[in-house]
Amino acid sequence: MKQTCTFVLIILTALLVSGTPAWAQFGLGLNYLNSQPTGLMGQYIRAAHGVALEGSGKIRNSPLSVGLSMSYSAYGFQSREGYYFFENGYQGVVDIEVTNQFTLISPFLRLNLSENHFIQPYVQAGFGMARFWTSLEILDPRESFTSDCPKPIDSDVLLSERTFQTNFAAGVQMDLSKIIKSLDQNVLRFDLRATYTRGGEVRYMSLDAPASTVNQTLNQNGENVSIPFASENQPDVVHQYHAGRSYRTALQTFGLQAGLFYYW
Repeated sequence: MKQTCTFVLIILTALLVSGTPAWAQFGLGLNYLNSQPTGLMGQYIRAAHGVALEGSGKIRNSPLSVGLSMSYSAYGFQSREGYYFFENGYQGVVDIEVTNQFTLISPFLRLNLSENHFIQPYVQAGFGMARFWTSLEILDPRESFTSDCPKPIDSDVLLSERTFQTNFAAGVQMDLSKIIKSLDQNVLRFDLRATYTRGGEVRYMSLDAPASTVNQTLNQNGENVSIPFASENQPDVVHQYHAGRSYRTALQTFGLQAGLFYYW
């Protein structure tokens, strides 16, 4: 985590202090993100939902922009009651929550194909890091009724792994000043894009793996191999309060994003 924060800080610092005269415009946006795993990964993970935060700077006298995109998505969630053994020896009923999630961090280069029009198409390419992890939280059910953000009694990371990734996007931004006349031109834009992401192999857990794959694994050639004795009763990730199976495939997703961007 420390290495990730350092990487992000270096990129942001380079963008902000490289000299204001070099930049014609800065932008900040927030998108809803729907990611559909494809290829082998699509056999083990269902669609993921999340948000993407993006900051960029447009190079003066150029159609190019550079920036940094950070996204968070969740693709599996489970909540159930269980018994927790407190330090004082007391045993009580608690809520056990398990979440499958991943993040992508990508510096990118964007080519703006058209400017100062209502519809402004662009293409974009980036590279960076992806992290998949499964977290476990134990909550006091009484606190859930009295607090909007209950503090976990205990928490742990069941599995975490990183890999490098590249991504390519094509989209359009729509200048909302053409619709809302009180807005300045090109200050607020609606963003719509499609993104393809491809990366290295990564190990992850999946609470919602399709039923047709729970008894399968992959051989060295990436082919599915049925194992009659393999089942969810024989997990390879075991925790005191949760047990599940993990999978290893190449990162591959197709995503759709929609949201708002502010420019100054």
